[in-house]
Amino acid sequence: MRVYPGCYYYIVPSVWSLTLDTPQILYHWETADLTVANRKDQAPSTDRASSLFFLVQDNSSRVKNDTEILLDGPYGCNKHPEKFETVVLVAQGRGIAGVLPVALSIALIGRHDRITRRIDLQWKLDLNDQEEWAEERLQGLINLDPHRSMNRIRRNIVAKSRYAGHMIVLAAEPQGLRIDILDKREAFEEVEGVFKFTKTVIIFKSGEEIYHAAVPSSEPVSSELSETQLINKLLVPTAAYKPPFSCTFTRAPDPLPTDTYIKTPSLLSYDQIHNGPQPNQIADDVLNEVRICELLRESPHPNLAKYIGCQVSDGNISGICFVRYGKTLMEAVNPRGLMKRKFSTTHRDLGDFGRGLQGIQAGIAHLHSLGIVHNDINPSNIMIDGDDWVIIDFGSCRKLEESLVGVGRTYEWYDEAIQHSCPENDLNALLEIHTWLRGAPADAFQFTE
Repeated sequence: MRVYPGCYYYIVPSVWSLTLDTPQILYHWETADLTVANRKDQAPSTDRASSLFFLVQDNSSRVKNDTEILLDGPYGCNKHPEKFETVVLVAQGRGIAGVLPVALSIALIGRHDRITRRIDLQWKLDLNDQEEWAEERLQGLINLDPHRSMNRIRRNIVAKSRYAGHMIVLAAEPQGLRIDILDKREAFEEVEGVFKFTKTVIIFKSGEEIYHAAVPSSEPVSSELSETQLINKLLVPTAAYKPPFSCTFTRAPDPLPTDTYIKTPSLLSYDQIHNGPQPNQIADDVLNEVRICELLRESPHPNLAKYIGCQVSDGNISGICFVRYGKTLMEAVNPRGLMKRKFSTTHRDLGDFGRGLQGIQAGIAHLHSLGIVHNDINPSNIMIDGDDWVIIDFGSCRKLEESLVGVGRTYEWYDEAIQHSCPENDLNALLEIHTWLRGAPADAFQFTE
């Protein structure tokens, strides 16, 4: 027979009266697979069961070995508690039989396959010896969550209570899930030869957890989303984007100066890497950038962004701190973010930009003298700070001749045929910016769209 957490039966032995009996919650069951059935911490599956277990009153006149009984059931419905973020289970006395299968079934579901992040189990005992009834199953639940990161179990003993066997299961329906959207991006896919907007990729925070998910193009994106609107929801573990802080790195002051910019990693690509060979690639990239910044801290240059240090949370790097500058070259010259060939007919006059480009060239030369190539010189990575231009964003920096496979670079501003770090990457990009600033015709550019 098919079973599930929370279902109940009427037990009808020949010596019991059907009219006087009460329904019995299914406490545990075993499948025909003995390798599963013999595990004490194994939660009941939703497969067909070969053995059913109930907690019934110990009455030798009514319960005997080899007694034939009739089972009427199962009744009830599977509420799928794993779809609720917080599950509260409250039982009194024998009612523990109904809530433990629910807790165990949730705990055994993979973290990425359930929404539940907290189970609160409260059991009020009517008699002291009742604790023995469920000790084995409670211990199984504790073994599944040894650090108590998800399960919270409370036992309250009230002797000689008159209200034995009552059980209440509480869980709020997820009508609206208030989330804090941290980042988002529209995604386009080729459909029948045409690129169409198909979904919005979002990074959001719910409680203390960070998630990657998508919202179909037909749904609006707001801070109040129901679970049914989200697709491909992924928990982003801390290790995937927050590398451990090393004592050899510089810790940013606390509190931070008012003119501080905190760079945090983008998690929008997490769905593409989490099942790959380098699921922590984002954290590795953060470490690489911090190492570059530490080198520049020892050898600074006025045309390179000033590094303040690492923002640290629970021993991990949560952000890289820099001095905040005015606006990017892209914002100053091309606020609409047009493609560079389209921009050549609509750009704003920046006057004499020669001095600014000379500063950028000096900053590039300083990087190269340290054996580093920026690899992503473009108008969005150049800040205008008064009369000075400053290079920012060292996430794509690599040592000479290092591979650039998987390294983020900006479309339109690099030679896609070059897949290694070399000085020409920066120098050619600088020449492209010069061509762009003077409003050259479309055929004057090096890099294709």
